[in-house]
Amino acid sequence: MRFFTLSTLLLAALASTPSVAAETYVTYDGFTAASGTLSPTLWNQIELGREIKSGFASLRQRNLGQQISNSGTLSINHSLPFDEPWRITQMRAEITVTSASTLACAANTNPTEAAARLNGSFFNNGVATPGNATGDVGAQLRVVLRSNSTAPAGTLQVEGLAYRCTNPDCSTSVLVGGVQNLGTVAVGSLVRAQVEWDQANKRFLLTRDSNPAVAISYTDSDTSGPGNPSKLLGLRQQLANCFSGPRTQADLEARFDNVAVNVSGTP
Repeated sequence: MRFFTLSTLLLAALASTPSVAAETYVTYDGFTAASGTLSPTLWNQIELGREIKSGFASLRQRNLGQQISNSGTLSINHSLPFDEPWRITQMRAEITVTSASTLACAANTNPTEAAARLNGSFFNNGVATPGNATGDVGAQLRVVLRSNSTAPAGTLQVEGLAYRCTNPDCSTSVLVGGVQNLGTVAVGSLVRAQVEWDQANKRFLLTRDSNPAVAISYTDSDTSGPGNPSKLLGLRQQLANCFSGPRTQADLEARFDNVAVNVSGTP
């Protein structure tokens, strides 16, 4: 006599039932556009690139904003992180933005922006939880284009800042001090960026080219390492949401070269 459990009978019935789709299939994207680029009507994160070209690292990021409201923004990062970042207290790199464009939303007061940056978190202002960036304090030097810029076409802003992360992935943060205006630079021109943590004097030193360093002081406790000890070269885009108009866009390509760190910062 043979016995069959209910689960065995159900599996046998499912296996013998032909697959029936509720609708027929149609091609979504055959990737045959003459432009050679991804369609912005089909895909959201539409261009990411990272490669070595003739002695420098090249990063490219092109994204679209969300159509969910006329307020708020969507932030997307594209980065090249350092290995063993907890060793690094000083970073230097040459940044050249080779192309940049942004598209605003008329109904959203937030601009769309695209930036190339040298960025790192250096300590936590409390007791860090591994993998959790909340309370991590860092600094960056960035080259940025904003859609509400009144500067001549092809002009980018150079800025330095320090920040404190307010959530586990540091997608939200508050400024430590203010944003430091380090001047402007033309698309295609090089910026030598330098970020240093001067722990003994409780400050960050941000230097552009051969100009004097700009200091940002802090009062936080700095004896605990960061929960997410990240140091990176990277791109960051903040795209304004837009429900009532065309989707916002940001596109930026940058070269990074002659990267250097403190002697004890190498793996």
